[in-house]
Amino acid sequence: MMRRLRLSSQTMKAHSKPARGRGAIAVAATWLLATALALNLAAQETAQQHAQRGIDLAQSGNLAAAEAELRRAVQLDPHNAELLGNLGTVLAMEGKLEESTPILKEAVELNPQALVLRQYLAANLWQLHQAAEARTQLQIILKAQPQNSQAIFLLGMVSENLKDYTAAARLLASVPKLVRQHPESVAALSLSQYRTGAKEEARKTLGMLIEHPGDARAALLGAGMASDAGDYDEALRLLEATEASNPGFPGLLYHIALAEYHAGRYADCETKLLALANTRQDSSETENLLGWCYEKQSKHGQAISALRHAIALGPDQESNYLDLGGILSEARSLPAALRVAVQGVESFPKSARMWSLKGLVELRMSHYPDAVQSYSRAYELDPSDAGALLGLGKAREGLGSTAEAEKIFEEGARKFPHDARFDLEDALLLLRRADAGDKTATPRAIELLHEAAAIDPASAEAHYQLGNVALEGGRPSEAFDELQKASQLEPNASKIHFALARACRRLGQKEAAAREMAVFQKLKEQELSVASAAPAGMGSQ
Repeated sequence: MMRRLRLSSQTMKAHSKPARGRGAIAVAATWLLATALALNLAAQETAQQHAQRGIDLAQSGNLAAAEAELRRAVQLDPHNAELLGNLGTVLAMEGKLEESTPILKEAVELNPQALVLRQYLAANLWQLHQAAEARTQLQIILKAQPQNSQAIFLLGMVSENLKDYTAAARLLASVPKLVRQHPESVAALSLSQYRTGAKEEARKTLGMLIEHPGDARAALLGAGMASDAGDYDEALRLLEATEASNPGFPGLLYHIALAEYHAGRYADCETKLLALANTRQDSSETENLLGWCYEKQSKHGQAISALRHAIALGPDQESNYLDLGGILSEARSLPAALRVAVQGVESFPKSARMWSLKGLVELRMSHYPDAVQSYSRAYELDPSDAGALLGLGKAREGLGSTAEAEKIFEEGARKFPHDARFDLEDALLLLRRADAGDKTATPRAIELLHEAAAIDPASAEAHYQLGNVALEGGRPSEAFDELQKASQLEPNASKIHFALARACRRLGQKEAAAREMAVFQKLKEQELSVASAAPAGMGSQ
């Protein structure tokens, strides 16, 4: 990277003898100029001597001493691009990127053709997370040297950082030898290929990581890329291929279990996690995952126990409280959920998510004043939390402050225009007002429901409510269409099938009405069974 510095010699020519009178001044000026040039030449020689010592020291590995010599050289000759470049390079080798970068910039400005220095500058900028500026420097290099493989490689990595996955995939795939040398670049290429829809190419790229099965860290990195792309089968292939040659490698068995969980192989995941517990590799993280494994298999009591154990092992992990409180709340074991939420806000008083969980449980328990306080605190901590503002509106309505609630829902719809829940809740508030006798609220409610369905076409509740309004308005055909959409989106919601049965009866479709009523009764029994069994098993824990 560094080469010896050579001085260019300069010769001074003799001046002709000046005329008398003004000639004396000319003689003096000539003498001063000659003196200045001589001093400058001496300084140049001294700068080069310091520079050469600095280069020799750097090559021997003594970077601190090399830096000192090169700094002295630059002090003596501050506009020498080569000296600046050498100093910037040594600083980068020492990891002093913030100091190195402006020096390399100055060197490149003094000598724009110094492409090697420009490449060092680009590498610095990339490591300092200034990817856009790094890309500009690399594009200049590649315009002059289109076949510069190192610049192509670095531009590919920079493009991946900038989420320009098409460019990253193209550039990195063109320099496979360089990519293969670094697990991080293999991961970057595979991620870019996944993001551009080239799943099979991504899998081939990740295959580079198991060419050396002893490198478990590389396999974990690749599995992470595959998991992020939702390719859990590939993640498992990488991890399982590495497990045999890395028995007991920290974290490997856990990540295999995690990939199995995401792949829906809950029983296999459970087996792996229990094996970890038996080998004393138990942790808050493994117990949390075990809890979710149990929950996915409807083993609710075991899920609660595992998550409580996760809290005991990792009381500083906020996610444990959120997960346990959330599961208890969904199971309607509300007193137990509230205890967890209270413990959570005591442990994490500045967590908006914990305050939102507390507000959710209080709302479900109809503790509206407490819910208002909790959601207000959550929204104060995180004004970008749409759920906290939505919960605050619901709590205000629960208190009977419907005008305030309506203002909150309208504010939320303006602030979060892509969140259909605000229009939906505003519509439900108006429908309740219409049920209480204010029929003027119905047209605006219908308008809001259509807006909610347009924002979120997957909102079963919006279509269900539109179907109900049409049914009550004597429009069974319109109601049937909306309820059919709702049923397709949420087939296990008993109330939708009950409404469909009513619509079918209005349309004279007796057999269809009977089928829908049978589905309703079956689903309702299941809902009642879960509601009656779960709290008894969980609330006592």
